[in-house]
Amino acid sequence: MLAVEKRMKVYSGENMDNEVMPALAEGDKEAVFIVHDESNLYCCEGQRMMWMEDGKSKILPKTKGTSIMVSGFICACHGFMELDGQRSFDTFEAGVARDGWFTNKHLVAQFESNVEMFKALHPNCEIIICFDNSM
Repeated sequence: MLAVEKRMKVYSGENMDNEVMPALAEGDKEAVFIVHDESNLYCCEGQRMMWMEDGKSKILPKTKGTSIMVSGFICACHGFMELDGQRSFDTFEAGVARDGWFTNKHLVAQFESNVEMFKALHPNCEIIICFDNSM
Protein backbone atom coordinates (compact mmCIF):
# COMPACT_ATOMS: atom_id res chain seq x y z
CA MET A 1 0.00 0.00 0.00
CA LEU A 2 2.89 2.39 0.69
CA ALA A 3 4.16 1.97 -2.87
CA VAL A 4 0.66 2.69 -4.22
CA GLU A 5 0.13 5.72 -1.95
CA LYS A 6 3.22 7.38 -3.44
CA ARG A 7 1.39 7.43 -6.77
CA MET A 8 -1.81 8.98 -5.40
CA LYS A 9 -2.92 12.63 -5.19
CA VAL A 10 -2.83 14.12 -1.71
CA TYR A 11 -5.45 16.54 -0.42
CA SER A 12 -4.80 19.07 2.32
CA GLY A 13 -6.12 22.30 3.77
CA GLU A 14 -9.06 23.07 6.00
CA ASN A 15 -11.55 22.04 3.30
CA MET A 16 -9.22 19.45 1.72
CA ASP A 17 -9.24 21.55 -1.46
CA ASN A 18 -5.46 21.74 -1.99
CA GLU A 19 -4.62 18.99 -4.46
CA VAL A 20 -0.99 17.85 -4.70
CA MET A 21 -0.13 15.68 -7.67
CA PRO A 22 2.23 12.74 -7.08
CA ALA A 23 5.77 12.78 -8.45
CA LEU A 24 5.57 9.83 -10.83
CA ALA A 25 8.56 7.90 -12.09
CA GLU A 26 8.77 7.37 -15.82
CA GLY A 27 6.25 4.75 -16.89
CA ASP A 28 4.26 4.90 -13.63
CA LYS A 29 0.55 5.63 -13.63
CA GLU A 30 -1.27 7.72 -11.06
CA ALA A 31 -3.16 5.45 -8.66
CA VAL A 32 -6.75 6.13 -7.63
CA PHE A 33 -8.28 4.39 -4.62
CA ILE A 34 -12.04 3.77 -4.86
CA VAL A 35 -13.76 2.43 -1.76
CA HIS A 36 -17.11 0.66 -1.50
CA ASP A 37 -19.23 0.73 1.61
CA GLU A 38 -22.86 0.62 2.63
CA SER A 39 -24.92 1.99 5.47
CA ASN A 40 -28.44 1.30 6.75
CA LEU A 41 -30.57 4.25 7.78
CA TYR A 42 -33.63 3.52 9.93
CA CYS A 43 -36.72 5.74 10.24
CA CYS A 44 -36.84 5.46 14.07
CA GLU A 45 -33.12 5.43 14.80
CA GLY A 46 -33.10 8.56 16.96
CA GLN A 47 -32.36 8.92 20.65
CA ARG A 48 -34.07 6.37 22.88
CA MET A 49 -33.99 8.62 25.95
CA MET A 50 -35.07 12.21 26.41
CA TRP A 51 -35.67 14.79 29.12
CA MET A 52 -39.37 15.34 29.80
CA GLU A 53 -41.34 17.60 32.09
CA ASP A 54 -42.34 15.87 35.38
CA GLY A 55 -45.33 13.61 34.88
CA LYS A 56 -45.11 13.59 31.08
CA SER A 57 -43.92 10.77 28.89
CA LYS A 58 -43.65 9.84 25.25
CA ILE A 59 -44.29 6.43 23.80
CA LEU A 60 -41.32 5.36 21.71
CA PRO A 61 -41.49 2.79 18.91
CA LYS A 62 -40.35 -0.72 19.86
CA THR A 63 -38.24 -1.20 16.72
CA LYS A 64 -35.95 0.95 14.60
CA GLY A 65 -38.58 0.73 11.83
CA THR A 66 -38.05 0.39 8.11
CA SER A 67 -34.68 1.11 6.59
CA ILE A 68 -33.02 2.30 3.44
CA MET A 69 -29.55 1.04 2.60
CA VAL A 70 -27.16 3.29 0.72
CA SER A 71 -24.50 1.29 -1.12
CA GLY A 72 -21.86 3.15 -3.06
CA PHE A 73 -18.38 3.73 -4.39
CA ILE A 74 -16.38 6.79 -3.28
CA CYS A 75 -13.02 8.28 -4.27
CA ALA A 76 -11.10 11.16 -2.68
CA CYS A 77 -11.25 13.34 -5.79
CA HIS A 78 -15.00 13.07 -6.53
CA GLY A 79 -16.65 11.69 -3.42
CA PHE A 80 -19.69 9.86 -4.80
CA MET A 81 -19.16 9.89 -8.55
CA GLU A 82 -21.62 10.92 -11.23
CA LEU A 83 -21.35 10.92 -15.01
CA ASP A 84 -24.09 11.44 -17.60
CA GLY A 85 -26.83 10.92 -15.01
CA GLN A 86 -25.31 7.73 -13.64
CA ARG A 87 -24.24 7.84 -10.01
CA SER A 88 -21.89 5.60 -8.06
CA PHE A 89 -24.37 4.82 -5.29
CA ASP A 90 -27.77 3.13 -5.08
CA THR A 91 -30.45 2.95 -2.47
CA PHE A 92 -32.00 -0.36 -1.49
CA GLU A 93 -35.14 -0.91 0.59
CA ALA A 94 -34.45 -4.09 2.52
CA GLY A 95 -37.25 -6.33 3.69
CA VAL A 96 -39.53 -9.20 2.69
CA ALA A 97 -42.23 -7.00 1.15
CA ARG A 98 -39.70 -4.53 -0.28
CA ASP A 99 -36.53 -5.12 -2.37
CA GLY A 100 -35.59 -8.33 -0.53
CA TRP A 101 -32.11 -8.60 0.94
CA PHE A 102 -28.91 -7.03 -0.41
CA THR A 103 -26.59 -9.83 -1.53
CA ASN A 104 -23.27 -10.26 -3.30
CA LYS A 105 -25.22 -10.44 -6.58
CA HIS A 106 -26.44 -6.89 -5.99
CA LEU A 107 -22.91 -5.73 -5.15
CA VAL A 108 -21.40 -7.34 -8.24
CA ALA A 109 -24.11 -5.84 -10.48
CA GLN A 110 -23.55 -2.40 -8.92
CA PHE A 111 -19.80 -2.70 -9.45
CA GLU A 112 -20.14 -3.87 -13.05
CA SER A 113 -22.51 -1.03 -13.90
CA ASN A 114 -20.00 1.53 -12.58
CA VAL A 115 -16.69 0.27 -14.03
CA GLU A 116 -16.87 2.36 -17.22
CA MET A 117 -17.66 5.48 -15.19
CA PHE A 118 -14.61 4.85 -12.97
CA LYS A 119 -12.43 4.58 -16.08
CA ALA A 120 -13.93 7.70 -17.70
CA LEU A 121 -13.48 9.83 -14.55
CA HIS A 122 -9.92 8.56 -13.96
CA PRO A 123 -8.36 8.23 -17.42
CA ASN A 124 -4.84 6.79 -17.65
CA CYS A 125 -4.90 5.87 -13.94
CA GLU A 126 -4.48 2.58 -12.13
CA ILE A 127 -7.81 2.10 -10.35
CA ILE A 128 -7.72 0.17 -7.09
CA ILE A 129 -11.08 -0.92 -5.67
CA CYS A 130 -11.42 -1.69 -1.96
CA PHE A 131 -14.48 -3.52 -0.63
CA ASP A 132 -15.40 -3.81 3.02
CA ASN A 133 -15.97 -7.32 4.32
CA SER A 134 -19.65 -7.11 5.23
CA MET A 135 -20.87 -9.79 2.83
